[in-house]
Amino acid sequence: TRFVVAAQAYTRNHPHLQLLQTRFGHELARHQARVAGEKQEQTAKPAIIPDAWLLFEAQTSGSHYPVLVEIDRGTQFRAKFQAQIQAPVAFIRSGAYAKVFDTPAVVIAYVTCGQVATPRQTRLKTMATWTQEVLTALDLPSWEAIFRFTALSLDTLYDDIPSLLEEAVWYRPDLSQPVPLLG
Repeated sequence: TRFVVAAQAYTRNHPHLQLLQTRFGHELARHQARVAGEKQEQTAKPAIIPDAWLLFEAQTSGSHYPVLVEIDRGTQFRAKFQAQIQAPVAFIRSGAYAKVFDTPAVVIAYVTCGQVATPRQTRLKTMATWTQEVLTALDLPSWEAIFRFTALSLDTLYDDIPSLLEEAVWYRPDLSQPVPLLG
C-alpha cells in the first residue's frame, strides 16, 4: 500500500508521468474469484495475486507502462520464490493476464525491503539469480527483460519514489547495470 500511495503522491506533482490505474492484490483476488465463480471451473483459480498492479503513462510519449508490484520481505526460500516466479509467467502465457488487465504488456517489479542495506542488496541479487534459473529452465531467456528488482528501506520510500520511478535503479536478471522501471 505504501508503494502505491507514494507513486500516487509523486505522479500528482509530476505531470509528465501519470498513474492511470491502480489495483491492489485484494481487488484482484476478488475479481479472479468472481470470474472463477461465473465460469464454475476449477481451472479458473487465481494464477497470481500480486501486491499491486499499476498503469503509468508518460505524458511526453503517451506510452503506457503496466507494472505488477511484489514487495519482498525476504521470507521465502528458493523453491517457494521460484514457484512465485513461475505463476506470473504461466498467467501471462495463458492469455489470462491480457484479459484481466486489458493489455499484453507488463513489467514484473520486485521490491525487497529491510532496515540494513547489505542484506537487501544480497536478497536483490539472489532474487534475480533465482528468476534467471526459472526462465532458463522454461527456455524463456527473452522474458528476463520484463523482470525488475530493487532494494530499499520502507522508512525512506517517500524520499526514494522519484528515483524508483524515474531513474535506473532496477536490476534485470540478465544485466549487471541498473535499468529504469519504466521504458
